[in-house]
Amino acid sequence: MIDNWEKKIEDQFVPTCRVTFVKSTGLSYGGFSYFTIRNVSLHECQRWCRDDTECEAAAFDYSVRPLDGMPETTCTLQNDTTAGKTNVAPKRGSTLTTSPKYTSVQQIIQGQFCNMFLRKCCKFVFSDQLCDRLWTFEWIPNKILRGLDNAIIFTSNRESCLAACLSEVRFVCRSVEFNSVTHECHLSEFDRRSPGANVHLVDSQGVDYLENFCLQSSMVCPGPKHYNYLQVGLSQAAVTSYVQYNYYPDKQIVVNSRQDCLHQCSIEESFVCRSVLFKPDTRPGKALCVLYHLDHTAFPEVRTS
Repeated sequence: MIDNWEKKIEDQFVPTCRVTFVKSTGLSYGGFSYFTIRNVSLHECQRWCRDDTECEAAAFDYSVRPLDGMPETTCTLQNDTTAGKTNVAPKRGSTLTTSPKYTSVQQIIQGQFCNMFLRKCCKFVFSDQLCDRLWTFEWIPNKILRGLDNAIIFTSNRESCLAACLSEVRFVCRSVEFNSVTHECHLSEFDRRSPGANVHLVDSQGVDYLENFCLQSSMVCPGPKHYNYLQVGLSQAAVTSYVQYNYYPDKQIVVNSRQDCLHQCSIEESFVCRSVLFKPDTRPGKALCVLYHLDHTAFPEVRTS
């Protein structure tokens, strides 16, 4: 009787595999696509892949037709993918090129779209260490934050490295770097949005940089949150139009003011809110507030010709 009771107690603390995802933005990976569905939400696309044991990854494309403003989405499931293979480079996103001949908003955004790639993985971690969001980490291959590590450990694979970040208690783990050759796992309280002159991503072949998407809203920033307009050499009207035509809206709510909209982003807990689009209205309580997990880091490079 005692032996059986002890065994049951032990079983309660055996980590179980939970299916989750890591996400890349502006990158696409080859593989065998076996199912495509259009005009579904990002949540539905993730759920299709999550519930299908054959699915290894999902590609999600989003855009808004400039002529009538109607959104279009495409969800493509892969049962074999090149994502995660160090010898295969992903395809990069587009670059915005401006010139005196192309000055209108429609000309700037024409042909652009936002693509997101969700790769399924299985984490052996306890349930209270893993959030229920659509993905747990944002993944950027072949990049690192140089010299900003709080801890360096060795893990058997990338999933174990991510689990170490989620379990970290000595500091808020905002990003990790995993070297698939040496199995070094670097944990850091910084990410690419942290303030400081030396905080920027640099190339490092064979190393995956991943940002923690399970952070609670109070832990996203190391200090007070500040919002500012994006400065990329385009007019604010062009930037705003690009965002509303190409950024996937995670949440839309009606608010009373711009400040109320920013506050909603600051306290959002169902996903990490990084930016907002505020559309004022003369009617009280009718202003539209759009929340995004995307921000300036997803905005394409702007070149002038």
